[in-house]
Amino acid sequence: MIYAALDCSFGCSLAVKNKERILFSEHLPLLGRESDRQMSVWLQQSLADLNIDVKQIGGWTLGLGPGSFAGLRCGIALVKALCLASKATMRGLPSSYALAANCPALPCGTNLGVLHDGRMGQVILSPYRIDATKLPIPLSEPKAFFPEELLSPENSCQAWTALTKQQLPKLPGEIEGNLQWQSHVSASLLLQAPEQLYPWPVTTEEQTAAVEPVYVRQAVFVKPAKLRQQTVDSQDIQDE
Repeated sequence: MIYAALDCSFGCSLAVKNKERILFSEHLPLLGRESDRQMSVWLQQSLADLNIDVKQIGGWTLGLGPGSFAGLRCGIALVKALCLASKATMRGLPSSYALAANCPALPCGTNLGVLHDGRMGQVILSPYRIDATKLPIPLSEPKAFFPEELLSPENSCQAWTALTKQQLPKLPGEIEGNLQWQSHVSASLLLQAPEQLYPWPVTTEEQTAAVEPVYVRQAVFVKPAKLRQQTVDSQDIQDE
């Protein structure tokens, strides 16, 4: 059976495999307002070049972030529509899993911190531990911290990784000197995530719940406006 993976947390990454053989794994650095339109065209063309009809794909794996809120929403909506039309199944997993899985040189037992831009001077930490089979096992849900908080005992890791071209705040020297930079999220690593870690949901409701983006905080920050005290003219009261 043919499977595919799509991640739109930082640009757009697509991978396709037939059984266990990777047929395609590419990244398109899409950014900006036109990215959603370009993404669907690129996906369509990539499958056409492989002589694969979208209805041949039996299952989709989706990267859920952290990352671009708009990009994730567009990618997830597109795959939901494809699955609705083709009756394919879908599952979701954190995009940070692919970044953690792309550090194969780390020894077993290493605590690895995957960092994303958290805005407002913060970073989002997704902690993993490399197990005996070299798989990254998530230790907790991603959370936002100020850079100096990453050095606390409960957050400290032996290794760190992050995406290049992110606007990360200034990191402590201990972390900066031990940081592995990556250019993009590899969709093929999401595609190869074992089912015992990320099983395929069965029902439609389970699949919908499984592809909700990773939310660490609200997507948009809006400072509450002060309520303006309205004054009523005495003449208006008399007129009533």
